[in-house]
Amino acid sequence: MNQTKYDFKGQLNNPFALAQEIRLKFGYTDYKHVELDNGQAASIFLNKTYEGRLELEHQTLGIVKGVMGFQPSNSDFSALGACLPVLQSTQANAIFRGFKTKTVFPLMQNHYGAVDLTLFGDYTRGTFQQGGNVPSRPPLCYGLEISFQKKTGQPKHV
Repeated sequence: MNQTKYDFKGQLNNPFALAQEIRLKFGYTDYKHVELDNGQAASIFLNKTYEGRLELEHQTLGIVKGVMGFQPSNSDFSALGACLPVLQSTQANAIFRGFKTKTVFPLMQNHYGAVDLTLFGDYTRGTFQQGGNVPSRPPLCYGLEISFQKKTGQPKHV
């Protein structure tokens, strides 16, 4: 297994009116591992991922204190030489590309607890090296979650 990972983080305090902090994170990962079969390389898994996050924490507005942000992610995953079952008995080499993202928006925070809205989604497309699409699943998935975290308790999901 080989992995190279770089993470960069930055923060500005009180950059302008109404903003308490701006935080920026960026990461890059280059991953490779080889699975052996009788001492020979049988499958090679490659993954290059770029991730970022931008957060703006605003000044307290009345009783509301919160953070707004955006978090994109892009991953290029390949499974070379791997036998991936397709439908019932066909097997072929495939390359999967796509992205996955998750963004948490704190909606409210006070002495009772915090309410967060989480939006998430992903898009994945698989193609065979010989041509054609992998018919494994819908390429686009998305959803949302609203959660409440008590000050002293466990999260309760609505």
